[in-house]
Amino acid sequence: MTKPVRKPRVILTVFRTEVRRLLRDTRALFTAVILPMLLYPVMFLGMDRLEEVSESSLDGRSVRVAYDLHALDEELATRVLERLEAADAELELAALELGSEQEAAALVDDAFELFLEGRAPDRAGDLPRAVLVFDRSSTLSNEAEERVGDVLRELQDEIRTERVVRAGLRDPAEVLAVERQDVAAAEDAAGRNLGRWLPFLAILMLISGGSFAALDAFAGERERGTLETLLVHPTPGLSIAIGKFLVVLATGTAALVGNLASFALTLELGLGKLAESAAGGAPPLARMGLAVLAFLPTALLLTALLCLVSARARSFREGQNYVMPLALLAMGPAALSTVDRVELTSMLALVPIAGPAVLVRDVLSGAAQLGPALLCVLASAVYSVVALSRLAHTLDAERLLSDRPARADRGRRGEEARRALRYGLVAIGVVYIVGGRLQAWNPVWGLVLTLWVCVTAIAFVYARGRAGREDLTLASALGLRLPSWKLVAVAACAAPAVAFLNRFVFELQERVLPAPELALPEALTSLSPLALVLLVALSPGICEELLFRGALQNGLAKDLPPVRVVLWQALLFGAVHASIYRFVPTALVGALLALLTLRARSVVPAMVLHTSYNALLALELLEGPGAGLVAGFLLVPAVFLWLRSARP
Repeated sequence: MTKPVRKPRVILTVFRTEVRRLLRDTRALFTAVILPMLLYPVMFLGMDRLEEVSESSLDGRSVRVAYDLHALDEELATRVLERLEAADAELELAALELGSEQEAAALVDDAFELFLEGRAPDRAGDLPRAVLVFDRSSTLSNEAEERVGDVLRELQDEIRTERVVRAGLRDPAEVLAVERQDVAAAEDAAGRNLGRWLPFLAILMLISGGSFAALDAFAGERERGTLETLLVHPTPGLSIAIGKFLVVLATGTAALVGNLASFALTLELGLGKLAESAAGGAPPLARMGLAVLAFLPTALLLTALLCLVSARARSFREGQNYVMPLALLAMGPAALSTVDRVELTSMLALVPIAGPAVLVRDVLSGAAQLGPALLCVLASAVYSVVALSRLAHTLDAERLLSDRPARADRGRRGEEARRALRYGLVAIGVVYIVGGRLQAWNPVWGLVLTLWVCVTAIAFVYARGRAGREDLTLASALGLRLPSWKLVAVAACAAPAVAFLNRFVFELQERVLPAPELALPEALTSLSPLALVLLVALSPGICEELLFRGALQNGLAKDLPPVRVVLWQALLFGAVHASIYRFVPTALVGALLALLTLRARSVVPAMVLHTSYNALLALELLEGPGAGLVAGFLLVPAVFLWLRSARP
């Protein structure tokens, strides 16, 4: 019988082998680790030089300004003109008299960079106006607007001061003189500023620096067919996983340390705008060391996750597609370190990546509390151990070798789920970009076009394609089947309870991530109650459900188990609403709607629940102390009907 090799020897052997392989690929090593270190000084120096050249080129340029001030008081018009002539010698002033605003716009397009028009008050009590007509799309026209605007603001302040002094009074608008005295030490303020962006930088460098090592150690070996050869030896998968994990960690750490050193040198040389904000001092070395220790478990977790996604990839190229989403998902929670209102509580300490990012900021600023800090480090360490154990499970020899045909079959069967996820990501991008522009143009009609055109079109395009591939009807691909009346009643009765649960979750989240006060645009609040319900309740209830619980969920459910379908639905639905403050409550609603759709095998009950839920929020029916009581009473028949519907 073959004697098993000792675990430490296996780990050391795997580590040495992987290091030798990486060192032989000097080009990849240079690109991933060394090249970014050299780019920081060059990048910041180049940005500074380009900005200087751009500003100097504009400073020396003459701008042509036409003016028509005859409608102003003669004394005021004279002072405006004299101040413009004295303030900037590069202003070429020309007096013109125009009859319409269209003529002024045409002049700005053709002959001048800016047109300054003085307008008399429209009615008694109003102020005379100085209107600046310029072209925002033109750099020189923007420069003219900035120069003339600065002159007019200075003149306005000067005239105001003269009038107040002449009257022997104070400015009646001045009620309270406000002075700010920042008592923070220089190292505390510098640590706070550094802690805002350091988690972002550390995550990006760690993942980008370790990615090529992880992809070569896992996905590359699987593609070359050497991973199975390694696993047939009598060695535990955990030892192999640890050996490869240590190589990836060492590579990522080397990239992180080198890049931070290069970045620190860049700041020390005073290059870039960031150097100006960091010029007030630097946190002590002891705090820097504590910040490194606080971030270490998170570095282990990120490295384990990087190894895990690389080990699940069937090829090097497929693994590359996973690295960028992993980096984005990791940098999202780290954004909390930039929000001043967020503090490290015991609940936030349990959130991976987000808690450590805030902890690093607090450690550098000297504001960290011992209890939440220890809890945060311990939780991250536990998550790292769990991720590493999952990596060892992925490298289990018996499962990996015996499951190769099944994996290939699952890969073919999983194509529809991957296609559905791609359409989901496209929908999120369309809602962000196109929907955002439409709603900025007009909140009401922009929302209508986003839902009934953009979202619905994506749902029908995907459902039509799937119906053609699988010989389905369009209604079946969209999940439009006749449901049980009991489940429709469940959806209608459960809406208040879901809204109450969502509000409870939101209040819990407020302890970790306080949300700013949000107000509906005036265009929505001015609508009648019926129009508001149709716009923000019925329209999302139909359009969003057709896409997410209809078309996409049917595609996901074809290849994925119910648990993964619900998780993907929660993630997509939370992401499409584009708010870090609403992500968790909205994802919870998406998961509940997905469960209801799986149970009903139809999207109709989810439409009813979604519409009812949004209507309750829009009309604020849950305001007041009786909200919980109402939700509880309506939850009883919902549960009863759910149980009745489960009977054969």
